[in-house]
Amino acid sequence: NWAVPKATGLSVEEMARRVDAGLRRECWFVTGRSLPELFSSAFTFSDPQVTLAGIEEYSRGVRSFYKQGSAVGEIVCTAATAPDTITVIWRNFGTVNLGPGFDLAPYLVTTTLKTSASDGGLIV
Repeated sequence: NWAVPKATGLSVEEMARRVDAGLRRECWFVTGRSLPELFSSAFTFSDPQVTLAGIEEYSRGVRSFYKQGSAVGEIVCTAATAPDTITVIWRNFGTVNLGPGFDLAPYLVTTTLKTSASDGGLIV
């Protein structure tokens, strides 16, 4: 539900707990089934290959990138690592939908999520 009310006013520690619980339940880094209530409308994602604006665009992109039911994301740990930073270490493996598709060997990923006090403590 993209229109769910935002969970503003959380400390970075509480936000990290919610991110961890959500990722362990749905690993949206692979499934695309994110928790929109934790993300600001100003959220952006970028890596060397792509830049996406908004949690809905990110979630749809992730869902199409990974072969659902084959790709796996396993959360190793999630922590508030600075006053506005949540760090997630996770294991990624399985099949991606690039070209004819190919399997990723297991590897560890570090994802850094930034929060913004001016956006109610939401992930930007």
